[in-house]
Amino acid sequence: MNRTTPFVTGVNKQVKVLMLGWELPPHHSGGLGIACHDMSKELASSGVDIDFVLPYTAEFEDIDFMNIVPAHHQSQEDFSWAGGVYDSELYSETKHTTILGKLDLRKQHDLFAHNVGKLSKLREFDVIHAHDWLTFRAGIEAKKATGKPLLIHVHATQYDQSAGGHGNPEIREIEYAAFAMADIIFAISEYVK
Repeated sequence: MNRTTPFVTGVNKQVKVLMLGWELPPHHSGGLGIACHDMSKELASSGVDIDFVLPYTAEFEDIDFMNIVPAHHQSQEDFSWAGGVYDSELYSETKHTTILGKLDLRKQHDLFAHNVGKLSKLREFDVIHAHDWLTFRAGIEAKKATGKPLLIHVHATQYDQSAGGHGNPEIREIEYAAFAMADIIFAISEYVK
């Protein structure tokens, strides 16, 4: 089944999405990877062609409905899953590693954004779809590099994750920048919206 995209006027073609994620099952530490997997599977069953970009390389035996692309070559094992991958407190001027010291979250985030910007110039796609703050900067870089529309998918904000508090101000800045650059913002609920 072919879908049309509102960003390509007068053309009936299969939509190609450059989707940016931070994890996919079985390599995940939270629900975001599962949500991305299930959403991508549903989109693919509707005829959407997806290149799913991750910050690591890994084998995914059960994922044949989309093309998984590493933004850079590090193994899933080197990309630590032991706490902290989603801990915005570890993304700060003073704290740079998880408890086990394996993951420098700021460095990973910077590298992902930089490499997605470069990678986006080499791929054919219609829209960029980024999930939560960990991929928003990469989505912004891809939009700057290609001029393609940016769709950001908000699963939770710093406000939500800090129970109505302020959370990490650096992460809030990333979120605000993405909200300003996005062509479309998807929120998972009316509350998040």
